[in-house]
Amino acid sequence: MIRSTRSGRRRAALALGATVLALGGCATRLQPPITGYLCCNLPVQSDIIYASNVLGGPVARLGLPVRVEQTKRHAYFWGYVGNTYMGFTDDVTPGSRSATGSREWLGRIVVSQDPAARLATWSTDVQRAVRSGRVRQGMTREQVAMALGYPSAELTPEPATAPSWAYYTMQDEQPVTLRFDTQGRLERVDGSEDAKALVDPGL
Repeated sequence: MIRSTRSGRRRAALALGATVLALGGCATRLQPPITGYLCCNLPVQSDIIYASNVLGGPVARLGLPVRVEQTKRHAYFWGYVGNTYMGFTDDVTPGSRSATGSREWLGRIVVSQDPAARLATWSTDVQRAVRSGRVRQGMTREQVAMALGYPSAELTPEPATAPSWAYYTMQDEQPVTLRFDTQGRLERVDGSEDAKALVDPGL
């Protein structure tokens, strides 16, 4: 008998979430729609962006224009990222998040100002890392978030102050953990070699 791993269950949950989105009933049109830009690089599974933010696979790049047009049960949203029609799913606690909680998550990833302007103020090395979806030692939480997206609230409930951020990955059943020093700068990455290589092979 093959033992089920956490990453395997996570992949199954992603697939289930896609099915729920496809089969769900009536959605409510947002008036006005939520518009802005994608805050950061975010993993995409079957044209869906998940709050759990499991690293690995295709990525929607930071700065793409976003127009969210519909919602259902506070946890599911639909709209355009660039020219692609996508879903946005608060899958950390499916169907049970409050409207405020899910809107807070969506407001974190859909921002009013194009993040490319902020990115351009950082060093060339940091810009290169962020654009490639990698991190470097010494990066701030803001820079890490732009490179990888925000960690799931399941693993990191308070990312603004947490001394470490943890992400599930498609490479390993255990999360990869990014640890910050007392100045809020990235100090080291812990996890399996495969998971660490996904984030930055140099750490």
